[in-house]
Amino acid sequence: MNWIFSARTIIEEKDVSTAVDAARAIHKRFDHLYDALKWRLAREPNGTGERVPDMEGIYTAKTLNWDIEGVPVIQVIYRFTDNEVNILSILIQEL
Repeated sequence: MNWIFSARTIIEEKDVSTAVDAARAIHKRFDHLYDALKWRLAREPNGTGERVPDMEGIYTAKTLNWDIEGVPVIQVIYRFTDNEVNILSILIQEL
């Protein structure tokens, strides 16, 4: 059986990278959750998030609220092509 593996490159805007770096210092489990979200976006960006109304080609995706200390809720705004997912904005919330 031949498997064809395809994952898009994840690109973060500068503001996103800054927010991610800050969240790493605050939330001890942030990397686990964010890496899982990026993994999913790289493989199925259309099925992971929802289209933002009235904004052509823009999507949003949000992680579940795990209600575990150190695990925030992450919401991203992104667009994608056949080769890339560009994370345009991120919201990180401790609930």
